[in-house]
Amino acid sequence: LRWWFVDRAMDLWEFLIGRYLMDTWCVWLFYSAMGATIHHLAKLNGPIREFDLVTIHAHADIEYQIRCRKFGPWADQHKQGPTIRFRPIVVGKKCKINSLLSPGVSVGDESHVEKFAVVAEGAQVPSNVIAGGNPAVNHGENMQKEEDDCEKPVFGLYVLEIVKLVWLLMELYIFFGLFFVPNIAWSAVISTTNCRYGDLLHWFAVVMTQSVMSIVVSIALKWILIGRRDPAEKETMWSRGVDWICDFHFTSSIMILYTLNNSKAWNIVLMLHGLDVDFATGVIGVLCYPPSKVDSIKLRKSFVSIFLDIGREEGKGKTEIIESSIGMSAAIDPGVKVVRSTVRPFVHVKEDLHDDRTFDPAPYPLWKWVARDIFYLIEMVSVPWTFIPLYELMMAFPTGASLGIQVLGVAFAILLQCVVWTCYLRLLQFVAYSLPDTSARTPLLHTLSSYEWTVQTYGLWCLLFGTPFFGKVLQVFGSTVEGRLLFFGEVVQDIPLLSFADKTIVDNSIVTGHHQVYSVMTLRSTSVGGVVHAGSRLFGGACVESNQEHGPLKFSASTDQDAKQHGGPKTVKDIISPLDETVEISHSNGSRNGDANVV
Repeated sequence: LRWWFVDRAMDLWEFLIGRYLMDTWCVWLFYSAMGATIHHLAKLNGPIREFDLVTIHAHADIEYQIRCRKFGPWADQHKQGPTIRFRPIVVGKKCKINSLLSPGVSVGDESHVEKFAVVAEGAQVPSNVIAGGNPAVNHGENMQKEEDDCEKPVFGLYVLEIVKLVWLLMELYIFFGLFFVPNIAWSAVISTTNCRYGDLLHWFAVVMTQSVMSIVVSIALKWILIGRRDPAEKETMWSRGVDWICDFHFTSSIMILYTLNNSKAWNIVLMLHGLDVDFATGVIGVLCYPPSKVDSIKLRKSFVSIFLDIGREEGKGKTEIIESSIGMSAAIDPGVKVVRSTVRPFVHVKEDLHDDRTFDPAPYPLWKWVARDIFYLIEMVSVPWTFIPLYELMMAFPTGASLGIQVLGVAFAILLQCVVWTCYLRLLQFVAYSLPDTSARTPLLHTLSSYEWTVQTYGLWCLLFGTPFFGKVLQVFGSTVEGRLLFFGEVVQDIPLLSFADKTIVDNSIVTGHHQVYSVMTLRSTSVGGVVHAGSRLFGGACVESNQEHGPLKFSASTDQDAKQHGGPKTVKDIISPLDETVEISHSNGSRNGDANVV
C-alpha cells in the first residue's frame, strides 16, 4: 500500500511538475532528496521510480525512464495475489541509456543501450559495449563515442545548468505576462455581457488566448535564438543552451492545445517554426518536432504516429519521410530517407528505406480534414460548459470558512471536475459509437482518440490505477472486465472494444482498439490477459492470453485479412513482434539483423 501511494503520487508529480524539470539540476535535486544516488553531472531526461534502488554515475545520459520493479503472474497460492519484484539498477560513468533497463541490471562505464533494446532482468552489461535488441545482446565495442561531457570544461556545464535555472524563472514571468494581457482585453469585452457564466467564459477565453500567444512567442524564440540551422551543424554549448530554451518553451506552450494534436492547425504551427512539411501529411505527435529538430526533418504525403524519435547528428543531412506510414514509437536515424514505405512500431530505421510497402495508399479526402477540424472546434467550444458544476459549487461555498473546510472544499472541487470530465468523455464516446459504421464516422473517431488521452490525463484517472475502481470505470465505458484487473498502464483508447480477462496485470503500457496505416483507421476488439510488461503497445485486434507474459517493449495488433487489405503485413510474424526475437531495420531493403553474442 505504501509503494502504491508513492507510485501514484509520483505519476501525478511527473504530469504536473516533473516533465518541465527534466534535464535540469532541479530534477537531480528532487530525485536525490527522494533517496536516489545520482551524480550531479548526470543528464536525466527520463523519469525515475523506486528511487532508493537507483545509482547513476557521472556524465551518464538517461533518455528513458528507469523503474526498478517488474510484475509477475498473479499467484493465488495462499491468497498471495499479484506479485512484484524490486531490484536495484546501476548505471556507470559516461553511459547512454536510450531504452529499458529491467530490475537488477548493472551497466558498465561508457556503454550504450540502443533504442528499443531491453536489458533482461539481472543482466550485467560490460563496460564499453553497445547493447541492442529485445532481449539485449552484445553488438560489439562502443566505437561511436561522441565528445564526452567530461572532456568539456566543467565550468561550461555549470554555466549551462545555471542558464536553465534562470530560464525557468523567466518562463514564469513570460507566462504571467501572456496571461495578464488577454485578461485585460477579455475583461473589457465580456464585462458588457449580462450572462450568469460570464466569468467562466472570460477565463476560458483568457487561457485559450494565452496558449495561442505563447505559441507565437515560441515561433519568435526559434527564429531569434536558433534561426535556420544546417542539419549537419556541430553541437556547441551555445546551441545546447538555446535548443533547451526553445524546446522547453515550445513544450510548455502547447500542453493546453495538445488535445488538437491531429488537427491541420499543427501543420501550420510547425511550418512557422521551420519544419518542411506539407498539408497532406498527418502530424499526430506534435511534441516529436521541437524547435531544435524542425530544420532536420522533411515530411511529404505521409502519416506519422506519436512518439517518433528522430535524432540530429553532426555531419548528417535532413531526415526525409516521403509517402510513408510511420508506426507508433518508431525511430529514424539522422539523415535517413524513408520513401514509399511502412515502418512498424518499435522499429529503428538506420539506413535509407525505399519502396517497402504492399499497396499504394489512397489520399485522405479533403472533406475528412475539414470535418475533423470542425469536430475539434465543436468539442473545444463545449469544454467551458463542463466547468459549470464547479462554478456553481464555488458560488455556493461559504465565505470565511476554516482552513480545514477550505482544504476539503478544494479536494471535493477537484473530484467533482474529474467526474464531470469523465462523464463528458462518456458522452462523446456514446455519440461516436452510435453513428453508422461508415467512413463519415472516421473524423469523429480521430477526435475521440485525442480526447480520451486528454480526459484520462487531466481527469486524474492515474489515481485509480492499481485499484478495483479503475475496472469499474472501464465497465461504465463499455469495456468487458471479467474479474480482477491490476492496471498501471499509460492510457486506454476505444474502451468499448477492450476486454480484460481475470487476473490481468498491465504495467506502463498503451491499450487501444484501433490501428492506423496511412489514412486508414481500423477498429478491432482487443483482448488482454496475463501480464503486459512495461512499454508494450496493444493495438486493435491484439490478443494476449491469460497464461502469457507480453513484453516489455513489444507490440501486437490485428492479423486478419481485413488488416492486410488496409496495408497490413502478409503474415502474423510480420505484425506481432515475438517474445524471442528482436526486429531491427538496418539496410535499405528492410532486412532483419540478429546477433548471437549475449550481453
